[in-house]
Amino acid sequence: MLRIKRNIVLIAVIIFILLTLCIQTIPKMQYYSKMKQSNLVELETLVKEYPNYPEAYILLGEKYSPLIPEKAAFNYKKAVEIVNNKNFEAAMDEYTASAYLKNGNAVAAVKYYSNPILVKFNLTTNILLANILQTMGRYDESIYVLDSFEKNDFLSIASAEPDMFSRLRLELWYNILSSFDDGTYAKNMILHAKAIVYYEKADYENALFYLNEFMKNSNNIPISLLLRIYTAIGDLDKAEKYCNLLNKYEKSQNFMDSYSLALYYLKIKDYKKSEDILKDMVNSSNRNLTSDKLSKALYGFYGLGILNLEKGDYKSAIKYLSKALEYRPYYYNAVVKLAECYKKTNDLKNYNKYNLKIKALLTY
Repeated sequence: MLRIKRNIVLIAVIIFILLTLCIQTIPKMQYYSKMKQSNLVELETLVKEYPNYPEAYILLGEKYSPLIPEKAAFNYKKAVEIVNNKNFEAAMDEYTASAYLKNGNAVAAVKYYSNPILVKFNLTTNILLANILQTMGRYDESIYVLDSFEKNDFLSIASAEPDMFSRLRLELWYNILSSFDDGTYAKNMILHAKAIVYYEKADYENALFYLNEFMKNSNNIPISLLLRIYTAIGDLDKAEKYCNLLNKYEKSQNFMDSYSLALYYLKIKDYKKSEDILKDMVNSSNRNLTSDKLSKALYGFYGLGILNLEKGDYKSAIKYLSKALEYRPYYYNAVVKLAECYKKTNDLKNYNKYNLKIKALLTY
């Protein structure tokens, strides 16, 4: 009986918080909506008239974000100076990092995504930062970031609210919802992310260790990643088993499944099958695609590069690897393979150029 009463009280408190939030926020939302429709000139004027209004700076940041990340960062920082709250600052750092990443500046993105609050308490940002570092070839730093994660209790949407009372209410509501999460999902995501980093580092023993831990705690079998690992190790019997499983469920394949299959066929020297899969991945590709399609094209071009490198067609390998770098300029593996191509063709000028780029990626 006592438990039922406690539940009723808890439900009543939640309803009260939601009603209060809605009543106090609706007029503000209407005003904010009008501001959002303003152009840059109008917003800049508004900031001059009301220099202590953080919402205007946030909107200016959003407007500048797609094209000029430096101006987006400047305006987000101005909002932070006014609000003076650590959680709000972390949310603005995430927005700033996203702006830089969209514009191809991974180094600046790493700087802002590395906010300690984001690294420790935001699962999405933690894994994204680890992925960027891994893509840049900074594997140990990537693992360090994943090891730093504690729990998933930071929500950027709530923390990016400039008004203190609105922010506190939103964060309270999020914390109530988070209390029902036992952390299993976050733990599994971290385990899977670690397995990927160790695979990219060519530390296959640790990659398999973390994948086994992941499978113990979830009902998922990461067939695609297991296929890539056993292909890289050279255990073709196990690799063939996972290859057959992927082919069995062909209709549900994603681009990483296709990429894994292409690497397997490349390993067994079935160049035709490998090339067909990779060329299908890059068909109709351009840099204005959605995130998934961009990644699909990236891995397709990279795969074609290493396929032609193995065949000794260095000219084609250079063409495809260069194309991959158009999609992700900080892709360490593509830079390494390009340097290898230029070394094999005795093009010392370009070999030195990409060698310097390798060092730059590892030391930023």
